[in-house]
Amino acid sequence: MTAATSVAIAPGATDPLSSSLVRAIADTVRELGLDAPPVASRHEERLPDALISVGLPLLYHDSRDGSAATRQIAWFGEPLPRRPDGVGRPAPFGRPVMAAALRRLGRPGRLVRGVPLPARLDGLRAAAYVERERQVNLAAALRRARAVDLVVVTSRDRAAVLAGFGIAARVVPFGYHPTLAGPIVTDTDGRDIPAVAFGSGLTWSSRRARGLQACAKHLGPDRLVLAGATWGKERDGLLRRSRILLDVHRIPGNFIGLRILFAAAAGAVLVTEPLDDPHPFVPGRHFVEAPLDALAQAVDELLADEHRRQQIVEASQTFITGPLSMAASVRAVLA
Repeated sequence: MTAATSVAIAPGATDPLSSSLVRAIADTVRELGLDAPPVASRHEERLPDALISVGLPLLYHDSRDGSAATRQIAWFGEPLPRRPDGVGRPAPFGRPVMAAALRRLGRPGRLVRGVPLPARLDGLRAAAYVERERQVNLAAALRRARAVDLVVVTSRDRAAVLAGFGIAARVVPFGYHPTLAGPIVTDTDGRDIPAVAFGSGLTWSSRRARGLQACAKHLGPDRLVLAGATWGKERDGLLRRSRILLDVHRIPGNFIGLRILFAAAAGAVLVTEPLDDPHPFVPGRHFVEAPLDALAQAVDELLADEHRRQQIVEASQTFITGPLSMAASVRAVLA
């Protein structure tokens, strides 16, 4: 680890997930025996040895930017564009065109999100919003990279995208900490919810909404609970009652390491679509993957094989409390 004795953590956003992530990193810094001072002005007399900024907001506060006395580190897990050379498939022509149109519309463009459209156009619109988000995140990442000493991303495919722009990013996924994902639950008995699904945007015709509706139709309300956007203790409580966390990707192929952490800590198994690059998680060992049209069947099969489900829980819990603990991740970031 670096010789740093004080590490400040700068939040990039104030949503519940980002806030719990920042708290978990700050708690870990203290547990490692380092000071975690609050982020204040760059003109403060005693600056921290390092500043870890978490996330990529569009208007990043510059609390310590430009300070030569502080090592600046940007650590983020926001989705970036897929590479067109095998890591991800290139988007059809219509998606970037529509995404550019939505970008020009800006805030008024949100008004057209829920307007009913024919199925093909509806899918194109949903994909265009995803494309727009990826491009906006890329622009923010490139700006941020120019202002920091080190860029850290949570997946190898994100690092590969940034490498194409001449940015060498370190790959360190966010690790497990009870502040972030709740305590480790080893008791798998008495779970009254076979499968649960979380996610915002379920009220309009998004890709996730359509996929979860199809799974719900197959599984029925007795085996799948659609919880919507749920955070913190409420989310952890539902997961501790569930055997499976079902996930349909809002952004296809996007690395969702945090969802694996949340499920594993609570003693549930994530069943999700294939990730472009799941490293360091291993499909079949730490989570279950299946194509969208086979997700419900994968849930069926796992519910029918409790021994296999518990094996995945045990393997994933061993992984997140050891090699992928938040302490291990923070050490890797500061190294």
